[in-house]
Parts: sequence; C-alpha cells; structure tokens
Amino acid sequence: MIPVNLFQVVDQETGADYCLYANDQHYEIVHRLSQKLIFLSRSEEVILDIFKKIGQWENVRHLSNPKSHLLKAHFELSFEQKTSRGVEKLYPENDCLQFYIEKDEIQKDILIDYALELINHAKEKVCVASLLISPLYGVYKLHETVIPPGERASIAYGGQAWGQIGFLSNQNEDTEARFQFKILISTHEIELTPFIQKNFSLNLPFQKEAETRATNQARFLEAFGEQVLASDDWCTLDLFIDLSRNLAKIGAEKVSVAGGKIEIEAHPQIQGNLKIGGINSSRGIQDGLALLASAFASQEITPLSFSQAGARDTERRDLLEINHLQGELNTEAPLVMRIDTQLEENELLLALAFDGEDIIPIGEGVQSAMGKAQVEINTLPENKVQSRSLGRSLQFCLYKLAAKPLNIKSDVFFRLSLLQYDDAGKFQYQSNTALIREKVASAEKILLIIHGILGNTSEMAGFAHRLLKTGSYDLVISFDYENLNTPIPDIAFELKSRLVGDEMEIKGEKHLGIGVGTDKKIDILAHSMGGLVSRWMIEKRGGHQFVNRLVMCGTPNGGSVFGKLDDYRKFASIGLAIAVNGLLPFQSLLSLGALTAGLKIAKSQLSSGQLLTQTLGQMKPDSTFIRDLNTDGVDSGIAYHIIAGNIHTYQSEEVGNFRRIYEKMLKIIGDYAYKKEPNDVAVSVASIKKAGKNSNVKVYDLGDHHLNYFTDKASVDLLMEILQKNE
Repeated sequence: MIPVNLFQVVDQETGADYCLYANDQHYEIVHRLSQKLIFLSRSEEVILDIFKKIGQWENVRHLSNPKSHLLKAHFELSFEQKTSRGVEKLYPENDCLQFYIEKDEIQKDILIDYALELINHAKEKVCVASLLISPLYGVYKLHETVIPPGERASIAYGGQAWGQIGFLSNQNEDTEARFQFKILISTHEIELTPFIQKNFSLNLPFQKEAETRATNQARFLEAFGEQVLASDDWCTLDLFIDLSRNLAKIGAEKVSVAGGKIEIEAHPQIQGNLKIGGINSSRGIQDGLALLASAFASQEITPLSFSQAGARDTERRDLLEINHLQGELNTEAPLVMRIDTQLEENELLLALAFDGEDIIPIGEGVQSAMGKAQVEINTLPENKVQSRSLGRSLQFCLYKLAAKPLNIKSDVFFRLSLLQYDDAGKFQYQSNTALIREKVASAEKILLIIHGILGNTSEMAGFAHRLLKTGSYDLVISFDYENLNTPIPDIAFELKSRLVGDEMEIKGEKHLGIGVGTDKKIDILAHSMGGLVSRWMIEKRGGHQFVNRLVMCGTPNGGSVFGKLDDYRKFASIGLAIAVNGLLPFQSLLSLGALTAGLKIAKSQLSSGQLLTQTLGQMKPDSTFIRDLNTDGVDSGIAYHIIAGNIHTYQSEEVGNFRRIYEKMLKIIGDYAYKKEPNDVAVSVASIKKAGKNSNVKVYDLGDHHLNYFTDKASVDLLMEILQKNE
C-alpha cells in the first residue's frame, strides 16, 4: 500500500489539501478546494508515483533558502509584455501579475508575449536557472545562464528575447490559472534534472459517488532540494502569473459580472480589471479580515458571495479584486456598484479592504430600486505591501452587517435613569421615576451625564463612579436618547421635560422635581453632541434656571466635519476602521443597537433609498442650527468648562497605532478632512472652543482624542479637578 511518510489520514476533508478516494474499481486523487480530478488509476504503484510528483511539485513551488547570504534585493527581475501599443514594462504587485486572456476573431486564446530579464547588482557573478511551474503539475526548465556583476540576461524560454504564456490545451473550460516563475540564483552551477517533470493532471471536474472512501492529506518532503543545492549559497525569486477569462473591464462602459449579481456603472475617470476570487486564495487579506471576525464577535456579519450556480469550482467567491487600477475616486465621483441582494431594516452593507496593515472602509450601501443594494466605493487606500506598479490593485469584500437590538425596549428612545453602583463599581440603570424623584429630593449635589452621537452613557458612568466615591456628588443620573434622526432641539425638549416637567407628559412619565419651583440644581457633564443638547436647553429653553454649570468634552460648538457626511453610514464606517483594528472596544465606539433604533424610526426613508440626515446635518459648520445656537442664544451666566482634545499632542502609549488609523481616516473623508488643523479626530479644536454668547467660559487644552475623554489618565485627572470644585 502507499507509504505513510507521504500521507496523513484526516477525519474531515476540510483538513486536506489533496484527497485520495478509493472504490472497487480505481483510486482517484482530487484537489479539495478546486474539486479537480488530478489523476485516477487502478494501480497503487501508479498512484504512489503520482503522489511523489505532486509532492515534488509542491516543494519546488515553495523552495527557498532562508539561510542564504545572497540578498534578493541585489537581483532585479523585470517583466515586459508585447502589446498592440508596443512593449510595456510591468512591475509585480506582491510578486504577482494578472492578465486577462482575450480571444481573436476565431475565438482562439491570444497568448501573452513576454520578456523575462534578470539584472545582477551583486559584486560577484551568479549562476541563474529559471523554471516555469504550471498549474497542471508540470515543472519545465526555461533557461540556464551565468550573469557577471552589473550585467543583465534574458531568462525566458531558451534564453530567447521573447516567450509566450497562456492557458494550456486541457484548460479550455477553466476561467482562471496560476503559473509560477521560479528563479534559482546560486554561487555555483545548478543541477535542474531533479526538478523537471511534465504536466500530468487530468484537470477534470470531480463528482463524488456514494461509496465510502478514505480521505488523506499529502505530507510533503520539506528537505527536497537541499541535496541538490546544499553545498552552494543560493536563493530564489518568485513571480506568479494569474490568467483569467472572467475579468470585467471597468471604466467607460457599464458592465455586468457574476451572472448579473454585480452591475458596475460607467466611470469616466477609472480604468481597471475586476476579478472575483476567494478570500482563501489571498493569504494577506485572510489575516486582515480575521481582525474583522474578532471585532464583530457579538454581531451578525456575513461576506456576500458571488459564486455562480453550476460553476465548476467550489471555492466561495467573496473577494473582489480590481487590478491595473488607474484613476482616483472620491465622494463626489464614486464607483457605483449595484448588488443583487436585499437589505433588511436593521442591516448595513459595508465595503471593507485590507491594505496590508489595517482594515479600511472604502464604501457603504443602501437599498435601491428593483431589489438591489447600491454600493458606492469612494476611496482607494494606499496598499502598504505592494511594490511599484504601472497600476494599483484593490482587494475588498462586501459585508452585510445585522445589528442586534438594544438592551431596552425598542420603542423607548429617550431614557432618564438613576445610576446605581455596587462596591466594585459596576452599575445598573434604574428608570423608576418615583425612585429617582425620591433620591433627587434628598441629594444636594447632582450630576447629569449626556453622551454624544452613536454612543451611550456606559463609559461616562464608569468615570462618574469616582466622583461618588470622593463625595463630589451625591447622585448621578444619565440621559440616553435616540441620536441619529431626532433634531437636537427636540432632544433638548425631551430632556427638559423629564427634568423639570412641562405641560405635556412624555409617555406617562413625571418630571424629577429639578429646577423651576425648587432649589434643586444640577451639574451637566456632556460628551460631543451631548454638549449641543445641553447648550440648546440652557440657552434656548431656560435651562440656566436649574443648571449650575456645564462641562463639555469635544463638543462641536462650531460644527463638525462629520456633519458634512450627512449619511450616517459614512460616520459608522469611519468609526468602524478604528474599532476593527483593535484600538478601541467595539461597543464603546459604535453602538449598533443605537443604529437599529435609528433605522426603525426611519424605516420609510430607508425603504425608498433616502439617507438619514437630521442629526448629522445639524452639525454642519454652516447649518441653521449651529448659527442659531451661537448667535441667538442668551448669555446664561453659568460656568461653561470646555475641554478641547488635540490628537496632534496626544501622548498615549497607543499613539503610534492610533495615528496610523487617524491618517487613514483623513484619506477616507477626503476634502472634508481637517488635514493639519488641530482636532480631536471628530471635531476641530477651534470648533470645540466656541461658546456662543456665553461670557463665563473656561477652556482647557489637552492632548487627547474624541473617544477617550473619560478613560485617558490626563483627561480623567482634569475632569476630576474641575468637577470636585464647588461653584
């Protein structure tokens, strides 16, 4: 039987690279991922010989010498293509070139005419041998030569200036193929004979039969090649050639791919070839998107698949690649794609790319007419791992994200609560109005905390416990609210009604007995948009009568650049970039429960393809809301404490990682970005420091960013100093 040193028996086929199936008639060797039949025979000896050849082919593919003293940087490999426009010199991206195989007038494949050349920049002569490794398990010698220092030589077939490459004769039904040039560089002559073998794969689609079969995994001989090159100093260079018949040319005309699952609108400024592959075929994006799976552990996230029914390959096709990409995209001129999928009311559709370092959101989708989702790709991230190239390359996936509901009733969008802490500092929200009124009546110093957009008060509540422990306050209450599609003045009305009371009761709730008609006053600690809610209540709705002082952290008093992104999905996707790269806890940054609430409120708008604009739109620097607040509000006379974070002076230990993501965020929002203007990422320092007509204002500059005012030590220390003082 077949020797065990070539095989490892596995329980599941998913653990195998190659499978050996046996029945009463013959043995079959199958490549698991592609489900291609490589070989079949009744003879165990023949099957053994084929597995040896597969093992040899795999080892030649991966052959390298990490102990070599020869530096790969000293050897420059160049690839030229002969086209109707002349000769084009191409520079590989990640050691790979992609080509679309076109047909001539008689529907015959047009081969790629190529020139392969190596330049020796080392100080010694080297022996060079070039191999072509085919997808049908052949290994062919192209050329052997000696290259003196400082010189160059052709290493294409037989040393000729030009060679040809294309699909092989029994690949007529294949839509993709990968060839590999393996360049061996040595200080001594290289013996190629042990490497060479002819194509032998049958390359046929494989269909399982009902009989029980044994599944095995090839275990290849890692030492292969050492005896051939052990006495020499040697290294290898690799160049992969990906051929495809299923590329779509994007640019001047509208195209449809994946059996109509994807439609791409014409774009006058973009050119490129779109290829649909699988995440499993791209190691780099596998590693990057593993971050995504971790970040969304508590959510439902699904990559869209574009595999076609009846296709011969069984690999999931969920990776979109645009190669030889030329031109630029922005929010005014995005690449528009229509995807054959339906978005439910609580679902988001995000386009996410991996640039070699981080996951970058490059676009988002909304439901459009005819049951399709429209995705706009509006940014092209710089690839951190690709080398110089004639055209750029972009790999991305489309993810459908289902938000889970809030931990409160879905119809409750405004909640004023008492924070109750245990000895360990863990807290619970208590929303019983009668109980809160009782606590308010006996308290002297009361703190109200208010969160910003796409957030909640949980992180602020953790900080507020310190104030209770030091005796700075007797009571902490919180205000959580729907913050996507409710106008800020309406939020301020809801808040005042719950604190002070009004002629109209809100959902049967009574006010807390604060302010008008009592001697009870409160201090407010507000984050971001919560400061605008507080200011509107104080300056426009008489809140100065019951508010003692207001402390604002990162409030966009003069508006925010995010206000210009009047579709909240853009805000969500930018924040997502920070979360999925592990810089902040996902839930503390982006409450998908809050997104769900906003989506439910705006269901009719979403169904018609309209965007949510109410709250974000009011935070535009030139909005009517910002203008009215800063010009028509009263001078309340109460103390405003404004903390303005500046990312450029932030000195946290994680500044390196955050600054890298921050720079990418600036690219994402393009012309709307603050660029080099001092800011806390979400708001400019100049905007934070505005306070309308109020004259009693104290401003504090701090090296900080928008999302850690209540966790960073410097910021926490400053807040404790401010709030522990009696005013």
